[in-house]
Amino acid sequence: MAETGGRRYVVLAVVIMLLAALPFSPLVSFQSSQHIDPASATDDPHLPTKDSDNDGMPDWWELIHKLNPFDAADAAWDTDQDGFDLNGDGMLESSENFTNLMEFEIESLLGNSTDPNDPDSDRDGMPDGWEVLYGLNPLFEGDAKLDFDNDGHDFDYGGSITDSEKFTNLDEFQNGTSPWEPDTDGDGMPDGWEAFWYLDPTSGVDAWQDADNDGWDADFNGDLSFAEFYTNLAEYLNDTAPRDADTDNDEMPDGWEVTFGLDPLDASDNWDDLDGDGLANIHEYNNSMLDTGWRRADEIDTTHPDLNDTDGDSLSDFAELNTWLTDPTFNDTDFDGMPDGWEVQYGLNPRDPADARDDLDNDGHDYDRSQAVEPDEYYTNLQEYLNGTDPINPDSDNDGIPDGWEVQYGLDPLDPLDAVLDTDGDGWDFNRNGEVVGNETFTSLEEYSSDTHPDLNDTDGDGMWDGWEVWFGLNPPDP
Repeated sequence: MAETGGRRYVVLAVVIMLLAALPFSPLVSFQSSQHIDPASATDDPHLPTKDSDNDGMPDWWELIHKLNPFDAADAAWDTDQDGFDLNGDGMLESSENFTNLMEFEIESLLGNSTDPNDPDSDRDGMPDGWEVLYGLNPLFEGDAKLDFDNDGHDFDYGGSITDSEKFTNLDEFQNGTSPWEPDTDGDGMPDGWEAFWYLDPTSGVDAWQDADNDGWDADFNGDLSFAEFYTNLAEYLNDTAPRDADTDNDEMPDGWEVTFGLDPLDASDNWDDLDGDGLANIHEYNNSMLDTGWRRADEIDTTHPDLNDTDGDSLSDFAELNTWLTDPTFNDTDFDGMPDGWEVQYGLNPRDPADARDDLDNDGHDYDRSQAVEPDEYYTNLQEYLNGTDPINPDSDNDGIPDGWEVQYGLDPLDPLDAVLDTDGDGWDFNRNGEVVGNETFTSLEEYSSDTHPDLNDTDGDGMWDGWEVWFGLNPPDP
């Protein structure tokens, strides 16, 4: 048995020697792939296609790049971690790797492979995997300075996008944007513009924010609502700066200028007069710049540059600030219940609340018959305003009855026809025909002339109607 075993080893040794002598012996390749010198690997004509572990990467390439030609698993590795985190979760998943096999296969496309041990083979600041993902050349450093999707911006308003204004492919990588999509987040603002102004080109939310708070508080409540924002998107569309509330430095915020049709890029329009009321646009925005002694009734110092009477009180903004010294954004500067313009129209003082209690045209009435009209019997200027009567005409409808008396008894001081009505029915059927008509009525005008109540048919409560007493020469106010 020992002799037989010895013969077997001798035969095996001879076979091995014969196989080793063959020019394309698998053993030669096997031995060479184990002991290959990486520096001379490409000089061996037997090695370029040799792939001992069938992982798609030739042995010589694996050895040069310090991989294992006998371990197929390393083809799926991303040794230099130059893949790209597409889902943004902070980790490279297997599907996001730029694998060693991919690094090798670049050779078939570009004539040379990328280095699986160097995440940036061309040293241009962009990882190999990211460049390949977006169709760039990971072996050409010059593409880092290019702007394939033209999403830079003419920030200096020079008429063209200079090299320094480009949003380069390297910028795209550093900001997590696509070098082939000028607006990665689809928010209407180009990536380069957003990145320049420190917005987020990967989030569409910031399009609807107002980074520099240059909107206009249209309701003057001290707070900018969403509807009042001058949004970042609006800034882009108007070519203003979303981090500078006053792009043209004319002391009028961008949002305010755009709202009223001014040019937020033209500083000279601050001295124009958009509404032709004599007030420069800059003074419309900031009324406090006019030191004329005008009285502020609220905390608002901004009038409308496209409306010559902001508070609708019939006085122009210019006149309020320069002539009447009233508040152009509040229609009742003295808080007396009468608008400034109405007071000016009738010769009252829009800065003096006391005149609301006066009776300028003396159309009150001595209701208590004290031979004097006391202050509580006045038909005041405020009442004139509230009832729409003329404070300088005691009988606005010219019906012979003073305004104050008509209002006191529920008549209409603006309707002359109520003077001939008998509202309390205290006339008398003197001809006994069954109806009170014509001169038998005791009209409102007659009530006023007789100092009786037009809403009470027996003013003195003596059982005799006012009209009957007057007809027969009695005194209806005297019981």
